[in-house]
Amino acid sequence: MSLKLSGSLKYFPLVNVFDFLISGEMSGLISIEKDGKKGEVYLDKGEVVYASYKNLFKGKEAFFKLFTVSEGTFYFKHIDVIPERTLTQDTGELMAEVSEKIISWEELKKIITSEQVSFKLIPASTEFKDAEIYLSRDEWLILTRLDGVKNIGEICEELGMELIEAGEIISNFFKAGYIQPVDVFETREIMKEEKPIEVSILSGDLKSFSLLSIIDFLFRNHMSGRLKLSRGIYQGEVYMEEGELLHADNSIWDGEMALVDLLSWAKGKFSFIPIPSPFKETLTTPVEEIILSFGENLNKWRKIQSVISTPELIFTVNLTDQEKDDEEQLTFSRKHWKVMYNINGTVTLRRMAEKMKLHVAEVADIVYSLYKEGLVEPLQSESYIAAEKISQKEKLHFGTLSDIKETERGLQDIKVEKKKEKRKSKKLKEEIEVTHENPIGIIKSHVDDLMNVMGSDGENMVKEEPENFLDR
Repeated sequence: MSLKLSGSLKYFPLVNVFDFLISGEMSGLISIEKDGKKGEVYLDKGEVVYASYKNLFKGKEAFFKLFTVSEGTFYFKHIDVIPERTLTQDTGELMAEVSEKIISWEELKKIITSEQVSFKLIPASTEFKDAEIYLSRDEWLILTRLDGVKNIGEICEELGMELIEAGEIISNFFKAGYIQPVDVFETREIMKEEKPIEVSILSGDLKSFSLLSIIDFLFRNHMSGRLKLSRGIYQGEVYMEEGELLHADNSIWDGEMALVDLLSWAKGKFSFIPIPSPFKETLTTPVEEIILSFGENLNKWRKIQSVISTPELIFTVNLTDQEKDDEEQLTFSRKHWKVMYNINGTVTLRRMAEKMKLHVAEVADIVYSLYKEGLVEPLQSESYIAAEKISQKEKLHFGTLSDIKETERGLQDIKVEKKKEKRKSKKLKEEIEVTHENPIGIIKSHVDDLMNVMGSDGENMVKEEPENFLDR
């Protein structure tokens, strides 16, 4: 029996946990613990088949009582043997009844706004609705403790009752006119706000729960925080705010390319920490759209990364004859043109993205489209080879998308690559200087005219780096 998922009921209501597991047609044991085990429920392919609560209640009554636990921890484990079914009612009908009860429990919050609230008795008066008062044992135990000093949380802890169970009784007392709330300042000092502790409130196994399903679960619970992922030595992070995705990082890429990479992980561990950390926003696509288009995006980024395996790659303009139709025209969007303008054979994709204030994945997408048209080609510069070498030493291979080469280059290989680049650069310079009316000069004159037409957009182009390909 292995643990597959665990989390805090303070942040994830039990009804949402059950909806998540039932919709995934999961089989296993759900345990609820708060100061010791409270209860357990067995699922068989998404069907509720057995429930117990405090070893006192079984079946349907136990199942309903579990939903009165407002704090604690839930654990989900896969098991080999599921006990004989004692809950024969349709699971959909059971959950519908639970939803109705939760609506009524929400009404309690209008009277009992917090565990810190205290109540006190009202002296007998003509306002009593009943001529006689009849109390059960639990009602008597609670009534005798409503002294205006003890708060509801303390009473529940003393009697071993759940907040909702005691809350229903206290709510009935209040409606009958037996008790009234005490001003919080009469019974306790203002509680000092505690500094939040960085602790996981949800964790589990990616082999049993895909990252896509976990993101959807966090989205439906409107969670904010950091989702940490690990698979052996590989690491990744996803940041969310009110359920929306804002940033993803896999230590090689960030943004959409990193997210699609992480979504492709078939195994690993995850944990969610509700405390936000500093990050830059690299994702703007809504969660629903990411979920619907995941398959298409996965294929797209696989193709891109087959050419651009790292943002440290440098591209240069391809000056060779492409043997295309003379009448064929090239169409550039303004964003494509800005990227093309700044490809100069010296700047990495990451540096280019920083200067242009674009996401590196967006720049990689544009450069890949230019590469497919035969307009640019990659350079295996010293910095790129060094980055590849470091990646190999640290074995940073992330999912199926991070297809970094497996052969490690030595120092001799780096020297050879440097000599090749120098020869290529020298040859390119000689070709350009052969004639006064060279093709690049003609292109540059047209570009100057185009820049004047584009107006202010040209001001945003990167010019701090060494000469671009049009100035060679």
